[in-house]
Amino acid sequence: MSFREKTAWVGLVSTLLVFVPYFLYVFGLAAKGDLNPGLVAGAFVALVLFSTVLGIASGILVAVTSKDEPKDERDAAIDARAYRFAYLVLAALCFTAVGAVSVLTLVRPALPSARVLAPMFIGQVFLLCFVTAESIRYLTQALAYRRGA
Repeated sequence: MSFREKTAWVGLVSTLLVFVPYFLYVFGLAAKGDLNPGLVAGAFVALVLFSTVLGIASGILVAVTSKDEPKDERDAAIDARAYRFAYLVLAALCFTAVGAVSVLTLVRPALPSARVLAPMFIGQVFLLCFVTAESIRYLTQALAYRRGA
């Protein structure tokens, strides 16, 4: 595996390792009706610290186990394709989230609970959109290098 392919796989795995438990915790709190800024802020601080440590450690590991390779046209094309695809996913998810919030706002009186319209919950939904797009970018890069495109 090349340095950039390793970096893409490590980025994908570390993103999933950090954010999947976080979102399970946060959306679990939301399902129970216990979503409050204090708990979310604490979980987010832990996420940032763990993500930073994991990113530094995995970056050092990849750098030590790989040889330095100059970036060429193929790398630039793979990056451009991955960013383009991730942006399309991000745009689609954000438009879907905005549409869902708009519809839920219109039917709010009919909802048994309006917790899904709380700013804390909506913020977590948009964070999930960004994390999904970033994961798609890493996956697109890794598969492009694997495929040899």
